[in-house]
Parts: sequence; structure tokens; C-alpha cells
Amino acid sequence: MGMPNMDFVVRESRAVVEGQLAIVRLGTCGAVQPPARLGQMLVASHGSICIRRNPDAWAPGEAAPPYTLSRPVPPDAELC
Repeated sequence: MGMPNMDFVVRESRAVVEGQLAIVRLGTCGAVQPPARLGQMLVASHGSICIRRNPDAWAPGEAAPPYTLSRPVPPDAELC
């Protein structure tokens, strides 16, 4: 799923979901490089972060940041 398709998925989901929405993307990210093989599960060994868009940041007179980032979430030790 490229960025244009991700944009479509988020916009369409937002149109039918009220309240908070979390989208987790599972799949490929870049090219598979050795030693990884097709069909393997890859885990981000440094963990992941959550990036949220702040819709209030674009309100007139608002000084809020446009995006908020969570603290890093470490991966499950058994998966690394």
C-alpha cells in the first residue's frame, strides 16, 4: 500500500468512524534485504512510535503542533 492508497484508506475510514481512530499497517516496508527472506516476520528491533495528526493545529489562532509523537514502544523481547 503506497502513500496515495493509505491516504484513501484513512479518509474513507474517518468518514464512517466516529471518535478516535487507530490504523495499524501490517505488511512490507521497503525491499526485503538479506538476511531476511520472503515470508519471514520482521520486527522493528528499536521499537515503534505513534504519530497522531492534531486537527486543532489548523484552527485559526491555534498554536498547537500539527503532529504529536508518542514515546518509543519497545518490541516484545521474544520476537527480537
